[in-house]
Amino acid sequence: MTEKQAEYGGTPREIDGVKVFTVEEVAEMMDLHVLTVRSYIKDGKLKAKKVGKRYWITEADLKSLFVNAEG
Repeated sequence: MTEKQAEYGGTPREIDGVKVFTVEEVAEMMDLHVLTVRSYIKDGKLKAKKVGKRYWITEADLKSLFVNAEG
C-alpha cells in the first residue's frame, strides 16, 4: 500500500459495491503520470466524477478506457 493509499484508507474503496479510485491511484496502477490521467479525463477518454476537489474513477470506467482504446 502506498502512502497515498494509506492516507485515504487503502484501495480499493467501494461505494454501494462499486470500486472507486483516485487519479493518483489510477496513475500508479497504470504506470502513468498523474497529469496524463487528468488529461485523459479532460479529453473525455476516461470518465470521472468530481466531488469537491478530487476526481473519482469507477472500476467500470477504468475498464472502458481499455475497451475504447482497442476499437
